[in-house]
Order: sequence, then C-alpha cells, then structure tokens
Amino acid sequence: MPRPKINHTQEQKRLANQLKSKRSYHKRKEEINARRRALYHQKKRTQPVVVAEEEHNWSNSPRSPSTASEPSLRALKCNKKSILKLEIEANMTAVRCLKNHFDRSTQGSTRGFLAKVCQDFDKSLRSGSNKAAVAAYEILEEYLDEFKALSQMVRKQ
Repeated sequence: MPRPKINHTQEQKRLANQLKSKRSYHKRKEEINARRRALYHQKKRTQPVVVAEEEHNWSNSPRSPSTASEPSLRALKCNKKSILKLEIEANMTAVRCLKNHFDRSTQGSTRGFLAKVCQDFDKSLRSGSNKAAVAAYEILEEYLDEFKALSQMVRKQ
C-alpha cells in the first residue's frame, strides 16, 4: 500500500521543501562555511597585488593576526580535496548530460546521424535551400566543441 500524500498543494510542497532545505543547511552548516572560507582565502591569494594594496590602504586601523580565526593547514587541505572532488563531480555530470543529449540527438547511431546530415545536405542542395543541412551541421559542430572543451578541463584536473 503506498504512503499517503502529505503535501497536497503547491504551497504545501514549497513550504515542505523550504523546511527540508533549512534542516539540511543547519546540519551541514560548518562544512558549508568551511568550504566558503577556503574559497574566499583561495581567491584572496590569487587576487592581484594592486587590489590587495588598495584594500589595505582603505583600512585605517592596523589588524593584528589572530591564529584562532584562521583555519588550520589540515582543514585547508581537506577543504581543497573536497572542493576538487566537487569540481570533478560537476564536470563528470556535465559530460554525462552532454553525452545523453548527443545520444538522444543521434538516436544511438553516430553513423546514422552523419548519414542523415549528408542526406539532408544533398536534398537541400538539390532544392536550393540548405537551412536544414546547415542547422544539423551547426548542432554537430556545437557538440564537438563542447566535448573538446570538457575533455580539456578533465585532462587539466
């Protein structure tokens, strides 16, 4: 017997999702904030010197370094690993999504897709209108460009 529906209206579903998101955030708040701090410090380190000097001159009071507020070296290494892991997962998800989209377009047969592009091009040359062939060729070209870009990103990591 299926579980009874708890949320019947869109408003109830939205509120339930909002509460779920808040609970999830409060559970993982420390991890999320640590990741944000690591990214912030990483951006600060790669920031140009001129901008950093301007920010330093903007502040009138000298700041004393506090070791308590700085994350430990081990925590930063863990955060870098988790950030790298998340980036790799995001790239792999993008690759899978692109592959699925390409497979749907080619209907599982790249050779058949290319044959169809050639047939469309041949028909359009005979009829004098090559819009369909150009559109199919542009789609194929976009896929190839996206695959090249994603494969280069994966190789760099």
